[in-house]
Order: sequence, then structure tokens, then C-alpha cells
Amino acid sequence: MIGRQLIGMAIMATLTGTAQARTEQWTASGSGQDIVVTDCADCDEDIGIMLSCRGEGQPAMLYVPFLAQENDPGRSPAASQLVFSVDGVSFPYEPSFELWGQIGYVPVIPVGQDETLLDAMQSGTYVDVAYDGGSVQFPLTGSRAAFAAFSRNCAWSGAGIEPPETGSSGGDGMPQSAMLPIRTRSWGGKVRNDPSMDGRQIGSLREMDPITVIEEVPHSMMNGYPWFRIQFAGGEGYQWGGIICQPPGVTISGTFGVCTR
Repeated sequence: MIGRQLIGMAIMATLTGTAQARTEQWTASGSGQDIVVTDCADCDEDIGIMLSCRGEGQPAMLYVPFLAQENDPGRSPAASQLVFSVDGVSFPYEPSFELWGQIGYVPVIPVGQDETLLDAMQSGTYVDVAYDGGSVQFPLTGSRAAFAAFSRNCAWSGAGIEPPETGSSGGDGMPQSAMLPIRTRSWGGKVRNDPSMDGRQIGSLREMDPITVIEEVPHSMMNGYPWFRIQFAGGEGYQWGGIICQPPGVTISGTFGVCTR
């Protein structure tokens, strides 16, 4: 896939020191499910932000390589958010991290077609991204055309709470949300002792680690998704619904996207 090729190029450049000059122009590369969007044209390995298609019905993944961390933040108790600010309007997320070789642990979040952040990035002039005291800024030149090309090619999902094609129905024929508790998986990220970003980290999950969603926490909405009490290999804790996926064919209201396995 194009996304993996770009990651490989970035890792190789880190090892060989062959970085090239960037052109600050958002660009779509590849086609179909291999399409990616980067914040630069002719950037080769020098990628600041990358939106990568994950396949039909799946959320896309938004990476920020310029904020890569030397050590795995998933094993740190720090309660840092990944905050995107478009022309001064903030969009906070709880990221997971993916190891890109010598580049380090790259923060990543799942995003859907109707993500408010992406709408803002298409109409904005610049985006600042901050994590754990570090920040980077990117002009948004060409972002509207690049995201439009991405949407035409990637058959990605919208919001994670949209009903799937199959599942139980109510009297009006509409799919209903599954009863809790239910077994599912996580997109990865921290598990906390309280349902908020101020909660202390008590565990860390990798992408597609199995969990049991026990209950939704009332009045806990953050950035459009609630927090849930979950059971995982390390015990019980809380995870934000924006990084919990749904089993294929099942709707779990307040979670994001369909699990890839």
C-alpha cells in the first residue's frame, strides 16, 4: 500500500539522512484503497501529517510523524491529548501510537468521513498540532482538493455510531444498538481509572486488542463520543468511545468504526 511505502521511505531517510526539501501543498497520492493524503508535495520521506485509507467501511487513520515520540507514550502515566487547532479552534483527541522504526512512536487517531476536524481543515488556513509540550504548524494550502480526492477513492466509514447493514431491528425496522456488556476491540490507546483525560493511566491497549464494553458513563461526552467502563486484560478501567470499534454486523452506539478483525 502507498501509505506503507511512504512510512518505509521516511524510516529509510532517518537511517541514511537523505531528507529532501518539502513543498507546502496538501497532496493525494495513489488510488482506491491505497490512497493517502500528505501535507506536502514532493515530500518523499519528510511527512508532517498523513491520512491513510484502511479499506471499505473502515475509518481512515490520521498520523502526525512530526510529533513522533522517542519512548512509547502508551506506557507513560502522562495524560496528554493530541490537540489539533484549525485557525484557533481546538479539536482534542486521545491518540494511540505506532512505531515507525527509527522515527519513533507516531501519534495516530481514527477519523471518519464526517469528522468535524477534517471539515475544518478543508476550509481553514493553517492547523497547529500539539502533544506533550511539542507543537507543529502546517499551512492548509490544497487541503480541500486533496481531501476530496481521498473521499472519491477511499470507501471509508462515517461516524462510528452509524448503523451497519445487518443486525437486530426495532419495531420501525431500524437497527438497534447492542445491549451491554458486549465483547469488542479497541483502536488502541490508554485505559484510565476515571472517565476523563484527567484520569490516571492504569493500562495501555494496542490496535485491535480485545475488550468488553461494560457500560456507557452518563454525561461523559468528549469531542462527540462518550466514555465507557471496559474490561481488558489488565482488569477494569475507562476508555473513550472514539477509540473503541464495533464488531462487524453489530452497532455499539457511541463507538467509532468497525473492527478490522
